Amino acid sequence: MKLRRWTIAAVLGLVALSCGDQQEAPAEKKLKKAGIVYKEEQFFRLNQFGMQDAADKASVELLLANSANKPDKEIQLVNTYIARGVDAIVISPLSAKASATALQRAKDAGIAVVTYNTTVEGDIPVAYIESDQGDLGRQTGLLARRYIEEQLGGQAKIATLAFKSQLAEQSDARRNGFVEVVGQLPGVEFVAEQD
Repeated sequence: MKLRRWTIAAVLGLVALSCGDQQEAPAEKKLKKAGIVYKEEQFFRLNQFGMQDAADKASVELLLANSANKPDKEIQLVNTYIARGVDAIVISPLSAKASATALQRAKDAGIAVVTYNTTVEGDIPVAYIESDQGDLGRQTGLLARRYIEEQLGGQAKIATLAFKSQLAEQSDARRNGFVEVVGQLPGVEFVAEQD
């Protein structure tokens, strides 16, 4: 969790730098505000706490909202942030393709877009922090494969848990990475998948 807070603090610092003017700001000028769009999950709630902590320390006004994993709500929130004139939007987009149009409008309005966890296609974000979802699956697969070989004699029936209803693209990449590694064992059978 500390690593996540430092990551988010770095994101907010990057946002502040990317939003800066070339001229020196007057001392009385209010610091930039960042609009943050969330999905509903414990992972993102922990990110929210880290972002709020970093924003408080940097005296940044932080606007928080939740897209509830709904693309239309995410677009509405981005449009609201554009209308409110935020300086930056830090977001984990729901879709690399579907989220791009609204975020392009934000970029065109002069708003710095920073993505984390997931990103969008094109050159919209000024920065992004992202894990390779396929690699996460492969790394998990390596550990599972070792366990199956050492503890189960190379034999296992496996059911996978996905999160397609929340993030289909990321879920597929992570699952495929896992199956790519574990599926090499001849004694492994994938018997079910649940979302």
